[in-house]
Amino acid sequence: MMELPVQIPSAYGLVRGLYSKPKGCTDAVILLPGLSGGALSSRFRFISLALAEAGIGCLSLEFSAYAKGGFDSYALINLLEELKGANAFLKADGIKNIGLVAKSFSGILAVLDWEDFKSLVLIAPTVFIKRKGMYDVDEIFKTEFGKLEIGKIGFTNAHLEEIKIPLRIIHGTEDEVVDIRNSERIIKLCRGNLVVIVGADHSFYLEEHKRDLASKVVEWFENSL
Repeated sequence: MMELPVQIPSAYGLVRGLYSKPKGCTDAVILLPGLSGGALSSRFRFISLALAEAGIGCLSLEFSAYAKGGFDSYALINLLEELKGANAFLKADGIKNIGLVAKSFSGILAVLDWEDFKSLVLIAPTVFIKRKGMYDVDEIFKTEFGKLEIGKIGFTNAHLEEIKIPLRIIHGTEDEVVDIRNSERIIKLCRGNLVVIVGADHSFYLEEHKRDLASKVVEWFENSL
């Protein structure tokens, strides 16, 4: 299945991505990158190819704000608008059921915008329960905070418990960035499904881990879209 480069309009400009759509397909998944890789990263290539083999469309995004460096409340708003633009793009192309895969930082966007999707997969997400000294995610959009530290953006228990769609979190046991125990706490609040990939680091560097990751993503969407 050939992936075609696309430019998707959003409220803040054009978003680049790669899009594949098997013939007759009405299900598709949006792939959101973490900070260290995007639509062309090898782990996303494994996922997009596996989705195509399963007859599921795939739109891998390169968020424009990721290239600018530094994150504040305005950058988060821009990213959410770009995600909404991608959703609208798929619907205009005849996609009826849309899933979302969000890696690392993008997990924050997925939790904020879950109502626009039918099913979610978060990969080693930097989604944290709010503690003392953290920003309240709901307050970020009301205040000019300036640069934000990703690890200090927090969600309340109630916010996470509100997620009402199927959710899977995939996390490696050797993740050097986000402790797997964080995903264990999150999944209990969201009443979702946690898949642990033994030996995998935050980037799923080894090919065997990329293949395992892709398999677990496709398995989930085959049963939840």
